[in-house]
Amino acid sequence: MSSRKNKLLALDSGTLADALLELSARYPDVDDYIDRLLASPEESVTRFKLKVAALHGMSDFIGYSDSHDFSSKLSEMLDELSKSSADPKTGLQLVASFIETDGTVFNCCDDSSGMIGEAYSGKAVELFAACAAKCKDKDFIEELILKLLDEDEYGVRGNLLESAGKILPKKNLRSMFEFYRRKSVNSKDSYSAGNASAALAVLARQMKDPELLIELRTSRGDGQVWPRDMEEIARLYYDCKDYSNALLWLQKIPEDQYVSYEFRKQIFKKLDMTEELETLCRKLFRGYRSKENLGELLEIIGKDKYEKVVADETAVIMSEKHFSSNNVAFLIEIGRTAEAAEYVIQRHEKIDGMDYYQLSSLLKPFKKAGFLLAATAIFRALLDSILERKNAKAYVHGAEYWTELNKIAPKITDWRTLPNHSDYAAALVAANKRKSAFWARVDEIYTLHG
Repeated sequence: MSSRKNKLLALDSGTLADALLELSARYPDVDDYIDRLLASPEESVTRFKLKVAALHGMSDFIGYSDSHDFSSKLSEMLDELSKSSADPKTGLQLVASFIETDGTVFNCCDDSSGMIGEAYSGKAVELFAACAAKCKDKDFIEELILKLLDEDEYGVRGNLLESAGKILPKKNLRSMFEFYRRKSVNSKDSYSAGNASAALAVLARQMKDPELLIELRTSRGDGQVWPRDMEEIARLYYDCKDYSNALLWLQKIPEDQYVSYEFRKQIFKKLDMTEELETLCRKLFRGYRSKENLGELLEIIGKDKYEKVVADETAVIMSEKHFSSNNVAFLIEIGRTAEAAEYVIQRHEKIDGMDYYQLSSLLKPFKKAGFLLAATAIFRALLDSILERKNAKAYVHGAEYWTELNKIAPKITDWRTLPNHSDYAAALVAANKRKSAFWARVDEIYTLHG
């Protein structure tokens, strides 16, 4: 417990009450917070209704800089309602009344950050679902959701439909499905018809009805299921625990169509397809070498194969002509720092100093293990990149790299294929002698450290 809190607890209640009242008189937000603390459950409902009415009548513009505070106030409204005495049906109506303020609010604010929209599409929908779970009148919930979605002009109410599967029985979901089926046929414009078709797909997934989803996807003009829809169907079969049909649809997807590797792995595991799983894990590991992907592969082929896999993969990495900072990071991660250093030295001319974040993370392990020539190659690549791009904002880092290079150089006796420090330094000074801002940064470091 903090010392300030202890001191406040030591004060008598009268002193604290006076302080709060004084603050509430000066700051409206504090005044509202106190009222929220003191309100009875019934009063909380009344306060919520008044605030909803205020939102409907708002006219002052909320700029980007004020959007965070405004979104917090919207969230506080919903928090207060959640703790009120409203019965579930009334609670639903109140949340709906809040959601219906979205048009007025978005017309009066800059929600570039998306935080205000989140209050509607996130927090409000969560409260709606919580009230709906306790409400026994499911037909009422269905009608309310359809009404709100029909008036969704800003696209922030869609999560209501996504939540329907958790709060409505299949009978109501089927009723909603038929509503949108009629709408998709009878809509006079393509936009409304498209929205209705999207809603049908959502409801088919929520009813866990793959056949219905296939019917929807084949109801278009050409009668074919498009490649982009095949994974959607496969995933629905997977959710229904029909793994064989999930695999069948997965196999229909053209090779040039991206499918989540994780999804493929899940299906192969469920069907005990060890050979296919091993092939996929090897492909993943070869595509992105990491300790995590290595672990996934070893789970399939056996952890006793660790040394062989690591030795084989190290040999492959060392045979590759290009430079990959990820390869270096992987070799260090598996304890092959010497090989990582050799990899860097052999490819020092191919290092791209623009890869700042990955390269800079390699410096510490190389220096700690004493592989100073490899560290030098990376320092030089980073420094050269900064100076070539004349990136003045990064000169502070460049000066640090230059200082490190000067510090490391006397400890290196064999420069291999790298220019020695004297030659490198002379060339760098000659090429960058007019970059006074950079040399000023260097002087600052020398002045600071002596």
